[in-house]
Amino acid sequence: MAVWLGGTSQSHYTKFGPGGKKRAVTMKRLVLVSVLTVCMAGAAQGDFYTDEIDWSPDILLSHPGLAKTYTHSILDYDFPHVGETVTAATLVVWLYDDGENQKEQFKLTYDGTTWTSNHEDMPDILTAYPVTISPSVLSDGKLDVEVKADNGDFYLDKSVLTVSTTSVAPLPGAALLGVLGLVVAGSKLRRHQHP
Repeated sequence: MAVWLGGTSQSHYTKFGPGGKKRAVTMKRLVLVSVLTVCMAGAAQGDFYTDEIDWSPDILLSHPGLAKTYTHSILDYDFPHVGETVTAATLVVWLYDDGENQKEQFKLTYDGTTWTSNHEDMPDILTAYPVTISPSVLSDGKLDVEVKADNGDFYLDKSVLTVSTTSVAPLPGAALLGVLGLVVAGSKLRRHQHP
C-alpha cells in the first residue's frame, strides 16, 4: 500500500515493507533502479584475438644487421567492433640457434619501441621470447615488427600476437523504449496520486 505524503517534485510516498516498517521511496529512485537494471544488458564484454605468422621455411638471420620485417593484423576478425578497445597485448617471437657455438643478441622493434634480448648463447631448440605490448599501439589493429640480428646468427620460426579487448555492448532499442515507458508511467502515476 502506498500513501502520498505530499511535498516536492520528487513525489515522496511511503511504502510499507516487511514487519510493517515504513520506508520512503521516490520516483527518481525507482527510475534510477530501472535504468541501471536495463543498462546491465549493455555490460562490458571481452574478446581475445590471436594472429600467428609461421614461416616455412624458417628465416635465417645469418649475420649482424640482417633483419626481418612483417606486420601483425587483427583486422581479419572485424576489429574493432563498436565500443571495443584493446586492454592487453603480448608479442611472442619464437627463435632457435643454427647450431654454432656463439653468443646471439637480437633487437625486436615494434611501432617505434625497441626491446633488446640478452647477449647469450641461444638454445638450439625452439625458444619463446615474450614481450608485453602497450595497448595504445594496437588502436588501429596492426603491429609493425622488425626482428634484427645484433650478434650471431639464428632462425626466426614464428611470431604470435595475442590481444585482449573489452567492449560495451550498445543498449538495445527495446530496452531503451522500456525505460522511457517506465518514466512516462511513473509521471502519470505521480499525477494520478497527487490531489
